[in-house]
Amino acid sequence: RAVITNGGQDMTNVSEQMALGAGGFSAYPNNREGWGRILAHNGMYFPGAARRLVVRDVRNASAESLTTGQTWELEFDVNSSGEQLRVTMAFTDLAASIGSSFAPINNIDLEVVSPSGTIYKGNNFSGGQVVAGGNADAINSFEQVHRNNPEVGTWTARVKGTAVNQQTQGFAIVITGDVDDETMLPCPGDFDGDGDVDFADLNS
Repeated sequence: RAVITNGGQDMTNVSEQMALGAGGFSAYPNNREGWGRILAHNGMYFPGAARRLVVRDVRNASAESLTTGQTWELEFDVNSSGEQLRVTMAFTDLAASIGSSFAPINNIDLEVVSPSGTIYKGNNFSGGQVVAGGNADAINSFEQVHRNNPEVGTWTARVKGTAVNQQTQGFAIVITGDVDDETMLPCPGDFDGDGDVDFADLNS
């Protein structure tokens, strides 16, 4: 779900109509198009593409899953500002009781920290990208940070266990852009060590 959502493309005409006052909704993302139409090349990495993909899957029962007050972090490098940076966090919340007036049970939040220390909170969008400041999203189980011309250097993706009221909470993190994961493990199929699993590995 995080990979699919991360690849959503703003449907420009829909956003413009919404921003012009249809029901008081804002531009992308919004209640009519959500995170937009899915483009596979936005959310996935294909050999030779400028956009690269970093994925982490933290299971609910794993040692890295969160309780209230805990924080999980991942450092990654942005190599150029030519590709939009997207960081998506998704989790599956527990089911609320039937008829509950407030459905969320657990609340975990995404923060992304730039090399210069600017903190971007998930879903705090203005003008099509997330801006500094604002409040954490206390309701949604999807949170994204988009930066159109990201600062070059080492960034930090942070997931905070704001209010884990039942069990422990796992999540997925997906990062796309001109990025490299500083802790990326070698892929077993990448026999020639070029960072891709492709036909060249058959001859290695």
